[in-house]
Amino acid sequence: MAFCEGCQRAIDELDRSPAITRGPLQVGRQPPCATWLGRDLRLSSVQAGLLYALARTGEATHIQMGFVTTEGAVKTHVSHLRRIFAAAGAPDLIQNIQGWGYRLNPIYFREVADADHA
Repeated sequence: MAFCEGCQRAIDELDRSPAITRGPLQVGRQPPCATWLGRDLRLSSVQAGLLYALARTGEATHIQMGFVTTEGAVKTHVSHLRRIFAAAGAPDLIQNIQGWGYRLNPIYFREVADADHA
């Protein structure tokens, strides 16, 4: 049996998506999990899916996050993600792009990437 590198949860071999790492953030889609600086964030499957869609390219429209039925539902889940990150000591990683969608804060991740190469 395989395990998620970030949260160590068992991964179903038949339905495995690769984890995405962006600086200290690691997000797995199957199983739904995310870690910040190695700490498990304990996300719901919907929250992990939204974060995975966002982490995949760094930004996502409401439609790309569309497995949640309404824009209002996406906003609610993003709000919950922000609270979870704050509780983990993370900065505000998710930025609103009015009328379009969301993106991971590029300034923060650029600084992490620069620090990793220093």
